[in-house]
Amino acid sequence: MQTAREIPSRDVIRTQAELANYLRLVPMDGSPLRYLTPAARARFLASLRFNDRGVTTFRYDDLQRLPAPRTREVLALFGLQRDASLIARR
Repeated sequence: MQTAREIPSRDVIRTQAELANYLRLVPMDGSPLRYLTPAARARFLASLRFNDRGVTTFRYDDLQRLPAPRTREVLALFGLQRDASLIARR
């Protein structure tokens, strides 16, 4: 069984199974997902859609409420940190 310490921070979540594994192994207080409220986190996670290359779409309205560096951290979990500038607060 893999532990949270065995999941390098540079690993990117590319499938629903990897996301489930991450959520099971990584304590929320050590995850960038902690920046979202529980309700916002649930909406964001439920909105994630994956294909063979990773995340294809996600709900971003709750991410817009975060400061840009925190949005970048959340999206980096999925290799999407470059998209943070596209969802910055307007």
